[in-house]
Amino acid sequence: AGQSPATARPAEGRLAAFTMRWSDVAEYVAPYAAEFLGTFFVVLTVGCNTITGSKTWMPTSISFAIMVAMYATAPASGGHLNPALSFSFGLTRKLKWHVVWGYMAAQFLAGLLAAAAATGLLEQSVHVGPKEGFDWLDSMVVELVYSSMFCFVALNCMASLRNNPKFDRNQFFALAVGFVGIAGGHTTGKISGAFFNPACTLGFGLTTGSVGQRMWTLIYAGYQFSGSVVACTLFFMVRPEELAALGIFGEGLSCQRACGALSLCGSRPHELLEDRGQETAAEVGELTQTHAKCQLQQQDNYRAPYPARVLAEFIGTYVIVFTFGLSTVMASSEAGGAQHNGTVALDSAAEGLLAFSGLPGADSQQLQFLEQRASSSTVAWATGAAVLCMAYSLANVSGGHFNPAVTLAVMCT
Repeated sequence: AGQSPATARPAEGRLAAFTMRWSDVAEYVAPYAAEFLGTFFVVLTVGCNTITGSKTWMPTSISFAIMVAMYATAPASGGHLNPALSFSFGLTRKLKWHVVWGYMAAQFLAGLLAAAAATGLLEQSVHVGPKEGFDWLDSMVVELVYSSMFCFVALNCMASLRNNPKFDRNQFFALAVGFVGIAGGHTTGKISGAFFNPACTLGFGLTTGSVGQRMWTLIYAGYQFSGSVVACTLFFMVRPEELAALGIFGEGLSCQRACGALSLCGSRPHELLEDRGQETAAEVGELTQTHAKCQLQQQDNYRAPYPARVLAEFIGTYVIVFTFGLSTVMASSEAGGAQHNGTVALDSAAEGLLAFSGLPGADSQQLQFLEQRASSSTVAWATGAAVLCMAYSLANVSGGHFNPAVTLAVMCT
């Protein structure tokens, strides 16, 4: 005998209620799961590359892993995959603090599990700390500089109002952030290990090494978090409209005065209406679209204040020259050491290249030639990556010249 309609309706109602509850739970958990999975993938890639990968192209491999993981997880969580980056989003009020702490917990857990998986599978450990010939101060300085760069590029490309207007989000954010790893990895890999990520640092540092080294690892991660503070400070200095949008300046310095258009920043109308519950969903959607169109119209008329433009050029030029200088020095010192020793230790990728080339009698001169060619090519690759990162971050602030010759050419035209 079939159920009566009266009996079937309560059952259908309970099923619908259960489905709605499960949907709410899944929606709540999804961002944290995305951060966990993305961070796990990145840290596992770091471990596998560090232990078995090509030492020459390891930073490029890791950077592209960061890139694809960010693109994959961005719709769900924003694609941070780095506790220092999530912390910087909290400092700039781009993310609520309870979400920041949840993201960081997921990222740290993923880092520990991925580090344990990598070292367990490959039966080798990943050393966290200064490399041979350098001390903790050297490592911490370069980690601070490039962790700041990582967060600064992410804030400008992922969180700034002008780079991400409503309904016109950019699609270059992961490319720009990923190339920070190329710029910093090839430059500082043989100084500090080029971690730039507290989840990676603590994951490998706490799962391997002595108690003393683990304490230093915590300080190492502290410098990376300090990079978040530096990045936030510079972010607000080159983009004062972000401060105006937060109401930091108060009523005296409005959005109209700070960035030339009230619709460009400040409290978004649809957010205020949603919070107050005064309008229907249709009305909110209509106002949102109107606000977005107004934003796009005002983009072309905006010009950053002169001090912000000068500072943007200084930051971009400093990062590019620092990357070029340090990577050149590291490549030269490596080549000098090889000439002094007369032999070069090749990784598996270089050995494979030598075998593929068919060169008879793999003597030290041939090995040295291959290694020097690889080192010289990474200098250009790292410098070009730094230029790309800074251009994507600051082009709509100062134009992204970072070169007196470019500024002179633009002035002459």
